[in-house]
Amino acid sequence: MRYLSPSVFIGFSVAIAVGVLYAVAVYDMERRMTLIDNYQGEIVAKEKETSSFARLATLVTETEDDRERVSAHVVSSDGVVLLLKEIESLAAASQAEIAIISVAERDIPGEEKSRFEEVVIAMSISGEYGAVRRAIALIEALPYPSKITQLRLESRREGKVVVWTAPIMLSVLKDK
Repeated sequence: MRYLSPSVFIGFSVAIAVGVLYAVAVYDMERRMTLIDNYQGEIVAKEKETSSFARLATLVTETEDDRERVSAHVVSSDGVVLLLKEIESLAAASQAEIAIISVAERDIPGEEKSRFEEVVIAMSISGEYGAVRRAIALIEALPYPSKITQLRLESRREGKVVVWTAPIMLSVLKDK
């Protein structure tokens, strides 16, 4: 049996040690590169998030005047009671009786994700023909986006007096 000389053995051992060290160094370098890539990805994500917030803040600031103008013409989320009082006050101006029958809030059909909804008000107006027509005109002139979805004009005799009645369904745009 032949033995390796000590110099060959040492050389061979050094070569194996260098190979192992090289493999460990490559593995460590790959691991660090993966960590660096992960950190860079996190940095890019944070920058995008910060950038998105900055764009959103800019958009909010730039549209503030427009949003205030829109809000001035729409019933506020807590303004339904004021709207009803405004409608009832039209009775004195028109010399007709206005009775609120029901009030309901609902999503606008087809726009469920909108920031607006409808207030649907069922009411009845009664009085002389001219007074009922004035009340309807005043309701149509309310300073809010609205539409009369149902209107019927009926008359009935009460002795010698003709009383006109107008059942109305009114939809008014409202902030949610």
